[in-house]
Amino acid sequence: MSRRTLWSRLARRTTVRVGALVLALVVGAAVAGPWVAPEAADACLLERELETPSLSHWLGTDADGCDIAGLLAHGAGLSLQVGLVVVTVSAVLGTLLGLLAGMRGGWVDRLLMFVLECFQAFPGFLVALSILAVAPRPSVGLVIAALCVSGWVGYARLVRGQALLLRESDYVLAARALGHSEGHIAIREVLPNLVSPVIVQATFGLAGAILAEAGLSFLGLGVPPGTPSWGAMLHQGRSYLLVAPWLSIVPGVAIAATVMAFNFLGDALRDALDPTLRGSGN
Repeated sequence: MSRRTLWSRLARRTTVRVGALVLALVVGAAVAGPWVAPEAADACLLERELETPSLSHWLGTDADGCDIAGLLAHGAGLSLQVGLVVVTVSAVLGTLLGLLAGMRGGWVDRLLMFVLECFQAFPGFLVALSILAVAPRPSVGLVIAALCVSGWVGYARLVRGQALLLRESDYVLAARALGHSEGHIAIREVLPNLVSPVIVQATFGLAGAILAEAGLSFLGLGVPPGTPSWGAMLHQGRSYLLVAPWLSIVPGVAIAATVMAFNFLGDALRDALDPTLRGSGN
């Protein structure tokens, strides 16, 4: 499928347009946040605590007198940073291991499957939670590392399954007949055909990573205290639901909308790239 056909097919879907609009707002907030509100996490005045939304503070202020809009913009940058790094590391590692197991087979494949089953015995969020619970001090890098520990498993299983099918295809058999090495075949013949499913998986992975970071921060095991994070904002707001409900509503809507947008795009990409599903969707 050509790029023009893919983009035209995606552009016809209402969910894609909605998801793209939401992500454009989130990315715009993340990029503009440090410029528009560079002091968001520092300029907190107690005399303006729990102010309702107004012209001076569009989304109100929190219990420390910090501007919610500025914190939300900075939190968008953190969420996207965590999501992109976790997905990139997990996708690269999982793709390499899955490709190796699928192409080599034998004891390499059996070893990987044993490791995958061990990791899948425990939910990824629980693994990250356990790592951060015993960590001496929280940090963004540690959150990313904890989410990557089991984040690669889904990519490895996906790529392995696809590689097992592709290694018996006609063009791979022809490449072997021409004397090409297994490494050449894996990189030049098989890997390009795995890009589409990995991209779809990564789109859903971004939503999962952002949601996991928010959950860890909500539990107090994510980013360091004082770091703008949607999960941390949600944690603080739960104590003021009756007097200042916007403290929880604003970050909650931001998390839900961002996750929903990535899921919309993931669904659309899956349908557009899967020939058995191209007739569905709107």
